[in-house]
Amino acid sequence: MQLRQQIFIFIITVVLVMFTGTTFSVAQSLGAKTVIPAPQINCIQTDATNNLIINWTSATDPDGSFVEYQVHELANGQLTSSNTIATNSYASTLSATQAYPFFLGLVSNDNGNVTSYSDTVRNIFLELNNPSNGTAVLNWNVPRTNPLPGFGTNYEIYREYPVGTWTLIATPPYTTTSYIDTIDICSAFLNYRIELPTTTCAFTSNIEGDDFQDDIVPDIPELGHVSFVEASGQYEVTWGANSQDDTYGYVIYMQDANGVFIEIDTVYGINATSYNYTPTGDGPFRFTIAAFDSCFTMATPPTYQTSAKGSPHKSMWLTGGSSACSQDVELNWTAYQGFGATIVYDVYSRVLGGAWQLEGTTDQLSYVFARVPGTDYDFKIVARIAGEEATSNIHNQPWEGASGPSVAYISHASVVGDEIEIVHKVSLDGGIQSVKLQRLNLLNATYETIDEKAVGNGVVTFYDADVDVYDEVYEYQTVMIDSCGNEYPPINIVQNMVLQTNIDPLSLLVEMQWTEYEEFLGTTVSYEIYRGIDGVMEDLPLTVMGANNRFYSESLAGVVDEDFTGQVCYYVKAKEGANPLGDSDSSASNISCVILEPLIYIPNAFSVNGANPVFYPVTNYHQLEQYAFTIYNRYGQVLFHTEEKGEGWDGYLENGQIAREGVYVYRLSLRDGNGIEVLRHGHLTLLNATDE
Repeated sequence: MQLRQQIFIFIITVVLVMFTGTTFSVAQSLGAKTVIPAPQINCIQTDATNNLIINWTSATDPDGSFVEYQVHELANGQLTSSNTIATNSYASTLSATQAYPFFLGLVSNDNGNVTSYSDTVRNIFLELNNPSNGTAVLNWNVPRTNPLPGFGTNYEIYREYPVGTWTLIATPPYTTTSYIDTIDICSAFLNYRIELPTTTCAFTSNIEGDDFQDDIVPDIPELGHVSFVEASGQYEVTWGANSQDDTYGYVIYMQDANGVFIEIDTVYGINATSYNYTPTGDGPFRFTIAAFDSCFTMATPPTYQTSAKGSPHKSMWLTGGSSACSQDVELNWTAYQGFGATIVYDVYSRVLGGAWQLEGTTDQLSYVFARVPGTDYDFKIVARIAGEEATSNIHNQPWEGASGPSVAYISHASVVGDEIEIVHKVSLDGGIQSVKLQRLNLLNATYETIDEKAVGNGVVTFYDADVDVYDEVYEYQTVMIDSCGNEYPPINIVQNMVLQTNIDPLSLLVEMQWTEYEEFLGTTVSYEIYRGIDGVMEDLPLTVMGANNRFYSESLAGVVDEDFTGQVCYYVKAKEGANPLGDSDSSASNISCVILEPLIYIPNAFSVNGANPVFYPVTNYHQLEQYAFTIYNRYGQVLFHTEEKGEGWDGYLENGQIAREGVYVYRLSLRDGNGIEVLRHGHLTLLNATDE
């Protein structure tokens, strides 16, 4: 704290006062001057000859009372004085061999000399110790326990190397008075000095130096991981950058078959923290790293100063296998070494050409993977620990069982009579032994196996008889089974077609519509409509419809004749277009028939020798079979009978006489072209006849 002194000089003048009446007066005067405070020491510097220079800011003298400055050292007393007020420094004759306590005195005069004093401040004295272990130990003193206003908050430590070049190496806080410098220069004479900046100048210490050499090897490297990189096919070895700034590079070691670590390569640069190793055989591979600096040892031949080897890391090595008839792949791998004991392993798989999929996580060294038959897979293992992971080699596991057929599909589902024929084609190169036929159960939306057959020559034909081909659509799929009992999923799904027809008996217009066929291996390109009259199907299609048209109509007016049985039948054939295998197919619907019932007109009266002299039924264009027409009297006696169409009763009896006029009974029986019996019976009236 700055000491401020004020000395007041009092002058009392006594004046004799004449007494006048009851009062008297005393005259007095009082004067005062301020003593000039001593300036504070701004800094103490050590010059090149190791002498100390004390610096301060010149005092101001408003009253002209300045007498002199005095420089004091606590042990040696007053060192010098100066009566020049502009003086602001003093070069002491004391050599900087220790920390000296200095203070300033300022003498001012006003009817007597008075001295004011500054706070005590020491020069910074640096002591340097060389323990010969690759470090320099610096110690110094604070200029003052409690820094004065204007003092800096941090020291600046400078090192000279090379000669003439001073480099700032540290800025410890004001309360710190020691520092250990790690030598990163192989061998040199190094000088050090300490500075403390202030607002006006800087304290500078004495310069101390010695011969130093870098005896500190780089820190032992810490490896990050040994991990396989798929893109390069190499193993990546990583480690952290060394904390020793003079690290020059790293030596890579790999363990050989005898368990000995041999040097395989060197990388240069403190920040070169990875190395890629191209494997020449199966793993696992174990690596370690040593760091070296730029300094040579005394060994012969000279070698770089090198750290001890870091803790080794050992890669994983993944293998796998499966039996010819097993769908499972058993994966096994060696433990990753270097992460510690809390490693977990992620198991990844991919179908060849696909993306990696995480299958599971385990802390064991094996995993069983259930795969799809006939599929080749890649596998890899990723070892994980907090903040780090490593990948194994990639193991390819080809399908070792039956590889599955190169060709397999349902060729068609086609109606044959009252059954549905399903044809499955399969090549003989995939070990397929049998094929299951499955039909969709609409009630529970599941496929149920309804038949199974051996492959044979590669064309497996099923017939489903438990069907209603005229009204129901059925959906089928097939499942193939190889010699190991493995099932292969369905390739395609098929549905039969259902054709429905109806006819207008007056206009003779037939309308037909059918369900879409699903599905060929290729695409459906057309529907062919076939017609059959009187049970004979035509060889050529009646017409061909596009794939998106499933309705057709035709008139039978130009088709029926006297030989027409009354039945016209149709079926639809779906045609497959371009097939990837060049083996196009077709599928037929059910046969749907329209029945044109015979039109029979029977009059209810006729007149012998009249306008209608013969009584007989009139039928339209229809082939009729088992024709029988009979006339009865009221007693049930047969008066007339014929089996010839177009032959009728003329009213005459067998005796040649005309039957009596009256009511009689007729009966007509026949079978139409479909074999359906038609019966007609009723009454008829005979007119204009004579009595029997």
